[in-house]
Amino acid sequence: MCIRKHVVIIAINQPPVIARSPKGDVVIYMTKSRFTDIISTMTDINKFLSDIQKSLKHDRQNNGGKSDYNRVKNDIRRLFERNAADVGELADSVFEYWENEYIYRSADLAWEPNEENQNRLAAYLAFLENSDEYQDLISEADWEEFGRLVNFEAEDLDVEVLQDLMKILVSKGAY
Repeated sequence: MCIRKHVVIIAINQPPVIARSPKGDVVIYMTKSRFTDIISTMTDINKFLSDIQKSLKHDRQNNGGKSDYNRVKNDIRRLFERNAADVGELADSVFEYWENEYIYRSADLAWEPNEENQNRLAAYLAFLENSDEYQDLISEADWEEFGRLVNFEAEDLDVEVLQDLMKILVSKGAY
């Protein structure tokens, strides 16, 4: 049996409302800005992962099918920092934590970043962008370290960005 579901999103200026069309499609009415925020956040994280995979693929193609983290790490760092530009130096600190905690502890850097570590870095980016994508990949120890890093970088962060990060960290028990 094949079941198909359609979702139609219509942007209007009113609170979100979920309804059914005469054809049975789910219709979600929401403001255009909210729709744009949702699509933008989802697209940013997925594009980030896609860009990492392209960088790894390109490295393998240029090196006889073998990849090496040491050749791609600067590209991945730039991608991460560019995508998390709103948090300034905090992005660099979070990237270094990821690298030291998950990449350099690997038995073979030729296979890094593996899919799990790519997704973990995407989760870190989502956190910095105030999104909850991939948060199940962020460990309790990660949240605690993020709390320390945010405290260290707090004076250089925009007040609204800092408030958003602190809300997430408090909800995750980092403090």
